[in-house]
Amino acid sequence: MRLGRSGDRVTVIERESLPGGLAAGFQPADGLWLEKFYHHLFRSDTRAIAMIEQLGLGDRLEWREPVTATLHIGRPY
Repeated sequence: MRLGRSGDRVTVIERESLPGGLAAGFQPADGLWLEKFYHHLFRSDTRAIAMIEQLGLGDRLEWREPVTATLHIGRPY
């Protein structure tokens, strides 16, 4: 991003039709969106969040409460 803003020419090379690698997703059917690979962002990932906001995409972030748990010695955490 900084190189492009400073006037340098930037080339993104991606084998797939859409960029993103394993961070991308796909739609196998209308209305169904799946991730290629599990990915997430923590609120402590401040540099990544700052970059997302610089791209003007901060309003597209969704902060959700986890719905998974770990069972240890018969007790969920």
